[in-house]
Amino acid sequence: MTPAAEGDSVKIICLSMGPLPIQKHYASYPRDVAQSGGWEGEVQALCTVSSEGRCTAIDVTALPGIPESVRRFAKASLEGWTFEPQWVNDKPIVGEYKLSLRLNTLDEKPEDFRRDKFQKILSGK
Repeated sequence: MTPAAEGDSVKIICLSMGPLPIQKHYASYPRDVAQSGGWEGEVQALCTVSSEGRCTAIDVTALPGIPESVRRFAKASLEGWTFEPQWVNDKPIVGEYKLSLRLNTLDEKPEDFRRDKFQKILSGK
């Protein structure tokens, strides 16, 4: 907003129209990744949304080294999404939706509940 003597003005720099997700579904987390503590990765997915609001084509891209299971996870997830398609002249049209998914697993081990209380006090925990 830019203040002026006659009032404030608003300038729109960019306007983008596209399909709107109305129902999201995420597939089961990839098992191989879930078992690797401290793992992080990201994939990009481009979904072609039909005029009925469903993904008809999904293109998943990722950096080299990302497991194939993560790509399958992204694709399977988007296949379950439902969209409100974009409209032109009162007709729904085909559009594209971009999604970035970042996955990570914690590198924490659960506390060993079998440790003696005296040992916990000595170690400061």
